[in-house]
Amino acid sequence: MQKTRNPVTRPAVLRKRDDFLRLNKSDTRISCHSLVVQTLPNQKLGLRYGITVTKKTAQNATDRNRIKRRFRALVNDILADAKLGNRDIVLIGKMAAATRPYEQLKKDLLWCLKKLGLVD
Repeated sequence: MQKTRNPVTRPAVLRKRDDFLRLNKSDTRISCHSLVVQTLPNQKLGLRYGITVTKKTAQNATDRNRIKRRFRALVNDILADAKLGNRDIVLIGKMAAATRPYEQLKKDLLWCLKKLGLVD
């Protein structure tokens, strides 16, 4: 049986290009084997996230979509339960994210969040 999440605790999705560009200009980023995490506080808009996987990362659309699906699962498992407050987070995929085991992806994201000082 599938878990149902409370829609109130679900992070909102970044959809506007300006938000992605604002985060891209920030110096608050960290990289690991499978992803890059960029983050900035926002103006009391709650936790919001965005996912980016470019053609430079994976030429095949199937691979890009697989990485995005895996990142959405990470967001639902980790970010929805974390107490990150009013913050925008962008996950940028690397090719290793397509084949890396899911548990290792979780460790990578948690490691990045710890290095950024967002979780203990």
